[in-house]
Amino acid sequence: MIQQEFLSTLKNLVPSSLVFSDILCKILDISQDSAYRRIRCEKLLTIDEIAKLCQYFHLSFDNFLHTDKSSVTFNYSSLNTQQNFKEYLSKILDMLKKMQGIANAQIIYGADDIPIFHHFNHPEHTAFKVFYWQQSVLNLPEWQGQKFATYKIEPETIQICKEIYDLYQKTPSIEIWTDESANSTFRQIMYYWEAGLFENPDEMRIVCEQFLEILQNIEKAAEKSFKKASFELYQSEIQVGNNCVLVSFGNFQIVYLRHQTFNVMTTMNQDFCQETSAFLQNMTKKSLLISGSSEKQRRNFFQQMYHRIQKILAEIKQ
Repeated sequence: MIQQEFLSTLKNLVPSSLVFSDILCKILDISQDSAYRRIRCEKLLTIDEIAKLCQYFHLSFDNFLHTDKSSVTFNYSSLNTQQNFKEYLSKILDMLKKMQGIANAQIIYGADDIPIFHHFNHPEHTAFKVFYWQQSVLNLPEWQGQKFATYKIEPETIQICKEIYDLYQKTPSIEIWTDESANSTFRQIMYYWEAGLFENPDEMRIVCEQFLEILQNIEKAAEKSFKKASFELYQSEIQVGNNCVLVSFGNFQIVYLRHQTFNVMTTMNQDFCQETSAFLQNMTKKSLLISGSSEKQRRNFFQQMYHRIQKILAEIKQ
């Protein structure tokens, strides 16, 4: 029955510390008895109730209609305003919160760029990435013609990013990098430096030094195969081509795909998710596991990035 499948999926999205019937009561403004009648499928959900639940859990009901397998429904987030960008960050934070305490929760990240979570542990580096994305990628009008400075990014945005970082550290993850994954951040920093887009040149040095620390922390986590949760890092010689993220918890999966550089499409279509899972698993088989005991390969991989940062720091000191 579709309602049973729908509610079972929603239940998988609720942390084990919360009671699913309580969530239904809150969202639908109904009694506990009414919530249990819906869970037992003794009473059918109304269209309005389905809409409220889909909106709260950020999913599409089309995924439960079992249409032709050649048809896949995506949710699309267009980041064309500062508010949309903040909502985008809040959705990432919300998903990570929901994953905490859920059995078998895991993120598999095919990384064309360094996964976004890692950039959020230092305020200046976080501010630089947020500024760059909004000015140079999303071309938001209010940022055009401005130079970067940390103070221009709202403290609330920095705080959301820090919470994202902290929760990602607690979330089991597998990341597949290539030799090119760090290059976009290098290019962003150098572009702003060469174009004179740092309002305070000292912040260029701070951003570089924090980027170096970010990479060092990732290497340390890879050495232990552990952040504050399990962590596997793979080096792939095959270009990923696009950031592809598979989020799994219990029997439930979501795929996040990057579109037009930074906009995001998401789907819960299980056939698509299973194909994506197979694709990412195949990539890991063809990649070199550099977390754990692969000390030489891991060291060589990160040393290339350290050398590049140190070269940039030497240039700006001249």
